[in-house]
Amino acid sequence: MTSQASTIATQHIHCQDIPYVEIGGGVQRRIVQARVDEGMLVSQVLAQPGAASLLHRHLAPVSGFTTEGAWGHDDRFLYTPGTYVFEPPGIVHQFLNGDAVSSAVFISFGSSEWLDPQTLEVVGSSTPKQTLAGYFEACESQGLPRPNLLT
Repeated sequence: MTSQASTIATQHIHCQDIPYVEIGGGVQRRIVQARVDEGMLVSQVLAQPGAASLLHRHLAPVSGFTTEGAWGHDDRFLYTPGTYVFEPPGIVHQFLNGDAVSSAVFISFGSSEWLDPQTLEVVGSSTPKQTLAGYFEACESQGLPRPNLLT
């Protein structure tokens, strides 16, 4: 087998250098890579015991990997360390955390929509570009330095 030299170098980032920001409901997030022209974000979520996200759906695939704790899309909290999760486009769900701090890494593509839990009507949406801008704004408003992310 022959290998070809690549002109693109492998990239890395030390995630401990990237700050988490509060996004509500006991959930914090940090974005470690953003390729908004490709509609892709890589983020890490840190959730406090009992934390819950808003009801939402993604308009493109999302993959997740649990590194700590136990969380789920229901109150069974099946996603424990080492669990890989695939969220197909259009599935209505929310992040529900168990009784300990949880951490998960997500690779998402495309936009997300937030839904009213009673009517399932769309009450908000965000593109990857808007999500990244919101992250930088949250860093600034929380007195955190603007991080250098992988692009």
